[in-house]
Amino acid sequence: MGEDSPLATLNDFFKYHRKNEVIMLKSGAAENYNATENTCNDLFRQSTEQRTLILVK
Repeated sequence: MGEDSPLATLNDFFKYHRKNEVIMLKSGAAENYNATENTCNDLFRQSTEQRTLILVK
């Protein structure tokens, strides 16, 4: 419908889903979402030594 904008980074992905999708999750899944985001950020930071990972160019 042309309302979405392209997601360029992993952080953009998490921000989009927190704003638009997490509200539809059950409370347990929503709690796990933060842990998953933190784990992904930690793993990518360790492997790339930077906080932002570009997903597309």
